[in-house]
Amino acid sequence: MWKKENTIVIRYFPTVGIEIDGINLEWRKERKIVQQLLGNKHTVKDSVIDLSMHFDGDTKYNIVQKRDIYKSLKNTDCLFFLNYTKEDKLRDLEIHKGCKIILGDINISFDKNMNDVIKNLLSISSRVENREPGEYYFKDLNLVVADEKKMGGNGKKISYFYCSCNTTHLENK
Repeated sequence: MWKKENTIVIRYFPTVGIEIDGINLEWRKERKIVQQLLGNKHTVKDSVIDLSMHFDGDTKYNIVQKRDIYKSLKNTDCLFFLNYTKEDKLRDLEIHKGCKIILGDINISFDKNMNDVIKNLLSISSRVENREPGEYYFKDLNLVVADEKKMGGNGKKISYFYCSCNTTHLENK
């Protein structure tokens, strides 16, 4: 008898949003609604990086991070973050482990070799930048993938998946 795989499935629809185990989350959806739809199974991790000391006390340069962390959702080995704008609108998703990602006809899982992931993504996007060893930015898909070595490990498997409604902040790095 086959054992059922207990994995969170995340579908990514560039410019539209994400679907987490059948729950549709459009970009810019209200944070409270996202939290409720996902069963309030998150940890809030908001922070402010105060840079005012470098700008004569001006706080407009501070970095505001609004983040919900989902770990072991539905008793899986998943770890992902949902990040929000200052106005608490869904902005992006960071996946660190345990999820199956679907983008069109492409299936990405964290047991795949990074070269295979890149090859598959190149079948739908030719606009890729190898930003640093092990890190690839697909501009037209608004996504970044990184391997284990880039994320502090020792392997060549995918270890990080990032997608967003807007990645202009990644340009000209």
